[in-house]
Amino acid sequence: MDNEALQIFETFRTNHRHLGVNDTLEQIIERQLPKICSNDVTKAVINKVDEILKQKISAELPLLDLLSLIYCGAQTVVQLCRNNNVPVYSQADIPEQFPRDAQAQKKLYKVSPTIFTRLLFQKQELKTEWNIPSREKQEKLESAWSQFWGEGGEFTMEAASSFISAEEARVGTVSMTDSEITLSDLSKALKAKKNWSRPGVDGVQTFWYKKFPSVQEHLVKKINDMMANPDLMPEFFTLGFTELFPKSEDTTSPLNYRPIAYLPAIYKIITRCIYEKIFAHYQTHRILADEQSGGRRGCFGVRKNLVVDCVAMEQESVKGCYVDFRKAFDMVPHLWVSTLLRIYGVDPVLVNFLEMAMKKWKTRLYLKPNVLTNSIAFRTGVFQGDSMSVILYWTAVNPLSFALKRTNLGLTFPNGGRISHMLYMDDLKLYASDFATLKKMIQVVSEFSNATSMEINYDKTQVFSIPSTIIDFVRLENGVELKYCLEKTYLGYEQNPKLDNDKIRSVKAQKYSDKCEKINTTEILDEDKAKVKMILAMKGICSTFGLLHWNRFDKELLEMKIKKKSMPGENDRREDIYLRHDYDLEKMRKQFSVDSDLKVVLKNDKFTPLFLADYNG
Repeated sequence: MDNEALQIFETFRTNHRHLGVNDTLEQIIERQLPKICSNDVTKAVINKVDEILKQKISAELPLLDLLSLIYCGAQTVVQLCRNNNVPVYSQADIPEQFPRDAQAQKKLYKVSPTIFTRLLFQKQELKTEWNIPSREKQEKLESAWSQFWGEGGEFTMEAASSFISAEEARVGTVSMTDSEITLSDLSKALKAKKNWSRPGVDGVQTFWYKKFPSVQEHLVKKINDMMANPDLMPEFFTLGFTELFPKSEDTTSPLNYRPIAYLPAIYKIITRCIYEKIFAHYQTHRILADEQSGGRRGCFGVRKNLVVDCVAMEQESVKGCYVDFRKAFDMVPHLWVSTLLRIYGVDPVLVNFLEMAMKKWKTRLYLKPNVLTNSIAFRTGVFQGDSMSVILYWTAVNPLSFALKRTNLGLTFPNGGRISHMLYMDDLKLYASDFATLKKMIQVVSEFSNATSMEINYDKTQVFSIPSTIIDFVRLENGVELKYCLEKTYLGYEQNPKLDNDKIRSVKAQKYSDKCEKINTTEILDEDKAKVKMILAMKGICSTFGLLHWNRFDKELLEMKIKKKSMPGENDRREDIYLRHDYDLEKMRKQFSVDSDLKVVLKNDKFTPLFLADYNG
């Protein structure tokens, strides 16, 4: 195999063509590397090719040439797998609809259990019936989205000066002590990324960066060199491939599509390393507000927000507001973000790199079956699709949280504590004791919106009251009338206006039961059916632990859906509903008991399964 591997590698290297940012749709699709099945043959092939790469790499090799070697190495592995009859799957092997044929179902599951599950339960896909020539579609898409992303807003430092001064005073002088990317940082970032996520325009999945250890040390050096000198950043690093999916039956409006961006794996790996550095710095200096739990590790995210919400909504008198930001991620001013990063003490090397990346952010829009636009630049907004989008958005809205806290307004609890708001990324919910207080808090949000050009969508912003009040709207000082709502879906849970535990638990259990029955009708192996059921249980059922009250009978029924009989205690806690429930509750209690700003509030909890009022752990 040694000579064969070397010959194949050299052939691919001789014929290799560097990625072009203006490549055609056919070239982009052709460049995507296929997925290979893992077995002993695959591992041996990968090890052999890694040895070849080790011999070819030198310290003087430019970054683009290093990436080319990785791509040619991956091509070599794929070809050798084919030569040895190892199954290889490409994007073309993924059907548009769930297959009926037994063999096709088994093949799809091998290609991707995630896609198998998505296609099995997907609703009828909306047809893209935009009956105009492809060239005209391309021009209309380019025009509409260029205007949307290219306007850049009307943000000025003067307008935001009061928020800037407040953050400078709050944070003081802090500085990041660790900014250089190490081999350990790269390994950690690679471990956090999925192997076979759909690649960007480069066509390379994260799998290949993981499986070629010989390139990793050289890659770390090139990454640090590039961050120190951002001009070395290749143009394709910040070029997205964005697929458009229709939001409704009206597919003739260019903006009535949901954009899903696919970014180059190497860019996502680098930004993951930077994310870890900034997040650790934010944690050390308590820069982020505790009220923001979107995307934060170890805080139980949505469940944390909903547990706090349950405690708040069970009080005798509550007034509140669901604030909707218009196209939240797309309206973040770049200058605002970079200013805050500096105030928060992020290393100048990282800030300079991110500023250069933001200036280079571009994407190409793809609309099935054959429309591909030219590159569209981002003059405003956060480039979604990687880890950095989370932390950049956190940074952008963080001053709002502390502005609300400085007012000392909000909902006061009988046993002590006060809460003004909770955030889950851009989902903002305000809490107050009366409408007069609530109006003052909304005014703070409005001032932030005006200062940063992150617009409030007043048409979708609504107020609520407990007990219910017979009113149609609440009029603000600026004349805007906010609609009053009785029912609202908050973070995926219906509220009327409070969370109905019994109803939601019943609906969740029934939906899960129906999905299990549908899985049973497929032709995949029984052990694979159990794996899919467990994945669904983690998403649909286990994600409610600590929030909804589940009794033992409920859990027995759910457990029986996964396996033939329930055998508590014999499985790992992550794979047994009984143990997972108890494990999650204890972990949540410990986590919430040390959450400084919310600890006092959560001590009023007598309503959730956590019952934090009596917890002294």
